Amino acid sequence: MKNLFKTHPILSKIFICLIATLCAILICTTPAFACTGIYVGSDACAEGTTIIARSDDTSPYDKAIFAKVYGGQDGEQIKHLKAKNGFEWDFPEKIHRTVCYPTVAVADGACYYSVGMNDLGVYINSTVTGETNKTAQEHNPYVEDGILEDVFPLVICAQATTAREGIELTAKIIDEKGSAEDNIIMIADQNEVWYMEIYGGHQYCALKAPSDCVTGTGNDFLIETIDETNPDVICSKDLFKLPAEKGFAVYDSNGKMNIFNTYAGSEVDMDVCRQRTWRVQNILSPSTSTPYNVHTKIPLFYKPDKKVSVNDIMDIYRDRFEGTEFSLDVNGNNTYRSINTETSQSILLTQIFKDLPANMCLLNWMTWSSSEFNTWIPTSNLESSFDPAYTYENKNYFNLEDENAFSAFKKLNAIAAQKRDKTKSQLLDYWHFYEHYIVPISNEVLHEAANSSDAQGAVNDFCKTWQAQNYFDAKRLSDEVEWYYMNTENSYSVKTVDGIHKLKEIAPFSPYVDVVLAAKMLGWNIDEDKSQQHNSNEYDKANWGSEEQADNGGTEGYVKISNGENSAEIHTGNGHRLSKSQITINDQTYDMKAKVYDGKTYVDFNFVKELQKLDNANNYTKVGSNDISPARSYENIGPLKMPVWVQVLAVIGVAIIVIALVYVILWARKKGK
Repeated sequence: MKNLFKTHPILSKIFICLIATLCAILICTTPAFACTGIYVGSDACAEGTTIIARSDDTSPYDKAIFAKVYGGQDGEQIKHLKAKNGFEWDFPEKIHRTVCYPTVAVADGACYYSVGMNDLGVYINSTVTGETNKTAQEHNPYVEDGILEDVFPLVICAQATTAREGIELTAKIIDEKGSAEDNIIMIADQNEVWYMEIYGGHQYCALKAPSDCVTGTGNDFLIETIDETNPDVICSKDLFKLPAEKGFAVYDSNGKMNIFNTYAGSEVDMDVCRQRTWRVQNILSPSTSTPYNVHTKIPLFYKPDKKVSVNDIMDIYRDRFEGTEFSLDVNGNNTYRSINTETSQSILLTQIFKDLPANMCLLNWMTWSSSEFNTWIPTSNLESSFDPAYTYENKNYFNLEDENAFSAFKKLNAIAAQKRDKTKSQLLDYWHFYEHYIVPISNEVLHEAANSSDAQGAVNDFCKTWQAQNYFDAKRLSDEVEWYYMNTENSYSVKTVDGIHKLKEIAPFSPYVDVVLAAKMLGWNIDEDKSQQHNSNEYDKANWGSEEQADNGGTEGYVKISNGENSAEIHTGNGHRLSKSQITINDQTYDMKAKVYDGKTYVDFNFVKELQKLDNANNYTKVGSNDISPARSYENIGPLKMPVWVQVLAVIGVAIIVIALVYVILWARKKGK
């Protein structure tokens, strides 16, 4: 075989492609068992919106792609869908405008969808896998070409006008075509939310969720007993009949069949699932949470101890059992499966606003890769234009390029995790600063947009601006963490104490922040903002010492800000990463670093913390896209993104080379004759 590949390199390439394809197929068809779904009813939510969220568990290196629009005036018109397992669906002539959020591209241009949102405000997520027991599977087998989790978002949202209609359509499809998997899905609109469990090929049960409760499931079926005559319950016609006839029904003391014990039960009680279900309750409703036991069933719906905010749910998806006996920081990364997992491709958290027009009532927050060291990016069901870094589709799963959002956020996660104790809280302080700003501001922006003459333009502007800012920050922070590691190697971190060399205590990582943007967000005035070519002058000599010690060359950054009686100044010296800087707040000097990066002045994030301690400095102020204007340095990469004069020279150079090659070839032929 080895010699065959040496003599037939084409066969070798074909073999490699087949192996890669097989890996991709396995990745896309293997059930995911670290997916966590969360629901927060509007009456239990601090913002008054419904919250539905889900994470996935697929592969640590598969690149996710972003949104795809179907229907409407700006989306792809689709007539027929064929899934990877052979499931097929014909769409009606006219479909609702639907935004689907995929994870990875699969065969024949199809995508593995996670969430769907349409212009009537109907939402669905379908990527939380469940598991039935062997007996239930034997009598209710999967249908090989039945519906899959990855096609639900498009099939349902393209046609459903309400959440209930979405559940009824799902039930109809399972009745007629069957299901290829066990799944847990949620379908919602502005008025109601439905929770649905799908058991094997043809059985299912759906319940209308109470608005004053929450739920969380870590791939864990939760429905136990129901009243099938209740109009807010929709279940398969043989849900109770099949187990009774086949002898695997399990009844409670009141003679009612327990759906969980019948279709799942102790046979599928797994720590990998139940611990995450327990952890959501443990965080949101500690008063009702009991000590963890894999055989203790967690209730489906329960009331939280206090109102739950969007930021609370964002942080739950960063949870690694901190503060519990299962903490991964104590027991090791491979001991338990936490809500946060490095094998996530994307996590989506959706807010449903009751007081906005249906075509813009769904605000979707996404985090690329794991959310542990990353932030959440806004996108809307009205959005029609997305930042290019997120729309990048990479067909080669094993090609790590830098010009797409997934790679940038994945890289930051991977790098920061190497010294979690030195980086996590600092990075989260940074991201929390933006998240606690952007969540309430997004509410204000959406309501203003709803009353504007160009709602879609306003939504596009807001979402794309923050998509670009967060991508830029992810790339920049990855570099900062790498520089931090290089600057804190133990071999260089020594000091002498009483003649004995000892290791220094390594200071935690501290990110840099765009000082002008941060100040504007906190409501400070920008009195001066300079970024200019720098030469030594009297100011430098007065502050840095002699002329020889002054900075000579580079880029100088100087920012002066004020807020009432408070004022602050940042001077970066020559603007280099480790150049001497002068930071003052109310004339008090602080030992912090500052630098110039892509024409903007950046300062140690601790500077922001100091500003927040001052009076009147803790209230956020809305900033516009012109205030943010992230430095898109990655746009300067690549031949088509160079300055025009460079492109002209490049074209001339290529032309000269081509002419020279033609001349040489003609000369060689003439001489050969």
